[in-house]
Amino acid sequence: MACSITEGLSPTTPVADVRNRPKQYLFSPFFFLRQMLVSPEFGASDAYAHALIRAELFALTLEFSERIEGKPDAEGDAFDRVRAIIRFDQVANSLQKAESYRENRDTFYPATPTDFIVGHLLASRGLAVLAFAPGKMRYQPARKNERPLLGRDTFLAGKELVSKTAVYEFRFLDTVRRLPSPSELVNELDGYPVPLPGGDAIFARGLRSTGSNGLVGQISGASGSGKTSLALALGISYAPLGVSTLYVSCEEQHEDLRNRILTLTPPFIARTASFPRKIEDWFYSTHLDHNQSEHTRKAVFDFIDEIIALYQREGVEPSSQTPPGLPAWFVVFDGLHEMVSRENPDQQVELLRSLVSKLRSLGAFVLILTAEIDSPALRELDYTVDFVARLDQDSNQESPSEYKRKFILHKTRLQFARTGTHTLHISKRDGVKLYPHLSAELDSYAHLNWKAPDKQRYYDFLLTGVNADDPRPLVEVFERAQILVAGRGSTGKAGFALKLLMKPILGEVDTQRSLFDKVSDAQHRYPDPRRIMVVSFLYNSSYYQDLQRRIETALALDSREKFRKQIIFVDHLPLYPGFLAPEVFLSKVIEKYEGAAVSGCPYHGVLIDGLHNVFLQFPRLQATPTLWSILFQLMRLFGLTLVTTHTHFDVHGLERPSQFRSDVELASQRVSPLLQALVNSADFYFDLSRTDPTFGIASATVPIELVTALGQDVRPSQYGWDRERSVVVFARPK
Repeated sequence: MACSITEGLSPTTPVADVRNRPKQYLFSPFFFLRQMLVSPEFGASDAYAHALIRAELFALTLEFSERIEGKPDAEGDAFDRVRAIIRFDQVANSLQKAESYRENRDTFYPATPTDFIVGHLLASRGLAVLAFAPGKMRYQPARKNERPLLGRDTFLAGKELVSKTAVYEFRFLDTVRRLPSPSELVNELDGYPVPLPGGDAIFARGLRSTGSNGLVGQISGASGSGKTSLALALGISYAPLGVSTLYVSCEEQHEDLRNRILTLTPPFIARTASFPRKIEDWFYSTHLDHNQSEHTRKAVFDFIDEIIALYQREGVEPSSQTPPGLPAWFVVFDGLHEMVSRENPDQQVELLRSLVSKLRSLGAFVLILTAEIDSPALRELDYTVDFVARLDQDSNQESPSEYKRKFILHKTRLQFARTGTHTLHISKRDGVKLYPHLSAELDSYAHLNWKAPDKQRYYDFLLTGVNADDPRPLVEVFERAQILVAGRGSTGKAGFALKLLMKPILGEVDTQRSLFDKVSDAQHRYPDPRRIMVVSFLYNSSYYQDLQRRIETALALDSREKFRKQIIFVDHLPLYPGFLAPEVFLSKVIEKYEGAAVSGCPYHGVLIDGLHNVFLQFPRLQATPTLWSILFQLMRLFGLTLVTTHTHFDVHGLERPSQFRSDVELASQRVSPLLQALVNSADFYFDLSRTDPTFGIASATVPIELVTALGQDVRPSQYGWDRERSVVVFARPK
């Protein structure tokens, strides 16, 4: 959904389709709505934006259905009609057609209501745009069963997403490698949202119910593993959607649960206008204080019967009176193991089967929490519920006081989800977060094309030096490339890397006319703002703020072209030594990337500074060498320029004590996978080391050695980096 995903496609310039008919494009209003409603600080708020967009799409799809079928007063319940439109087989057929159009680089014509809702859902995610005839023109269809293609200006003047007499089409962006699977899309259309950070990636954007029978899930775990906190966090996240929580506990009192809700509510949700200000308005709990399992069983069944009786008295049928994708209630049964007896195991199995059947009659999202008990009845429960997860705690042997909570998703019976071991984090400030495992994060972006370095656009850096006699450019560093800056000692690598990312871009200029302006991008007095993310394993934010100010004063000194002033934002993600988990680190980077995208100013480049400090200071990152390959691959998918700095160290006296030498060699073997990943991924490799004392015109000048360069010859360098002035200088060796 990032703005960078939509690059390379002008919304207004007519582009011919496969039939050589010029067309014009507009981004979907739902794309803008999603961008506006999702908070850059709380990515899980996409679930709330999606609920609104989905409701509007359901209404528009019914209107579209009535118009193409010529039945203005369609019969039947609206929710049932929507469910028929978004059936799995219907969605699969529409996606198959859409994929064939995408592969042919053609536009997708919405012939059915399912086509309409699928196209708009993909467009709301930034994967497609709306395609029109130019201006006020109207294209007549080639097939008798199709309607004319609407003109762009006519569409804007009409201010309607469903036209009475014509249609628009959908054009998939060239950055899209493949469309989502039918399972993923049905999750979005018919699944309950999971408005917890990380929930979208793990459950593929939704938890599907069994239609009229709701959804029943089970989470087990030892005492203290976080079951109650996770259940309460889900209830909190559903409250802004108007979903109330019923909490039945065999262990916790109402007042204790209420106090925990206060500590688990994220600041964003607390500020949300639709979040009830009083806990009693959305949270109801009851405590079953029974010592014997048979009394607990009776109390649970009586409680369910009371709810069903209330439904009947009020004439409520939750399955038909609740729209697709929203539960009537969120019901938690905490401590269900208390009602299981160790006697008569076969009878206990039948008892739990009966209980699950009763729970399904509620038509709600029911979550069962149980302890880790070796019971045939609880094992059988795994086969009757819709999803099964387990919470565990992993003690770190290197730090006995540090624990890692694990959320292990074993199965989802009705849907596609990313099973496996994820990380559960409970924060006093930000509530509950789920950090998907590394492959799940990467799989979430598998629909995007890999973006190669743009050889037509390069940075105005290393093209000339201060006080130079017009030397040849050293190298053209391409936009979207991956660059390694390494060397021995403290040689100003961070400043070198940051200045590279802050430099203007030369080469081909985008002259496409803007949708909202009457001048081209090339005529703007100031180019679009540049935004850079600094991920630091070395220093805190104040260091990079000072470095940025120093670079800004010297930004134009070593430029070849006439310097154009540009607004530059530099965001910082400082990381401190400790047991940072790889999935937590990757999620932090992705959260900042997504937050910048929805804020309207996406990132252009990323600086990872001091990666050598991962060794020893971040043992969990060091122990996962695949992390770096996945991170570098994501940067390619996002289309960002990536600069990584790494410092080599010489150990003096290594040749003398044999034992000391073996220790250093062992340490080198540990860091070698990281270095290998860095070198293999780099399109450009610069070495900044103090290896030649005769080089330069000042003691602060470090020779710049170009080791590798994508598609260019490597030649001896006459350039140096003056780290005190933050400029590239031309300095012949003495």
